[in-house]
Amino acid sequence: MPSKSIHTQLKLFSSDSNPVGSAVVDLQKKIIQCDGCAERFLSVREVATRYDISRASVWRWLASESKFPAPLKLSAGTSRWRMSELVQFEAKAGNADRKKRRTSKSGTAE
Repeated sequence: MPSKSIHTQLKLFSSDSNPVGSAVVDLQKKIIQCDGCAERFLSVREVATRYDISRASVWRWLASESKFPAPLKLSAGTSRWRMSELVQFEAKAGNADRKKRRTSKSGTAE
């Protein structure tokens, strides 16, 4: 008999009524969008891909951009960024961009 935790996990995806062939793709999409899922950690390669920059640029941003989230050091040569911290960084950067554009149009900040 399946454990209670398996039933809990399956409830996250209970609205899945697609055929088996496309179920895996749909499940992957739902996992990415799942608010109740555990924190996701990204490698330097994944962070670079997210921002369409090189891996070296990720490290440059870390050194020069004080607001860029610091990674967790798991071991020598292994670092991971929290997805939630990257999303917060993006939101703050987007707000700062909009504020800058309003200031440049009107001459004063709104």
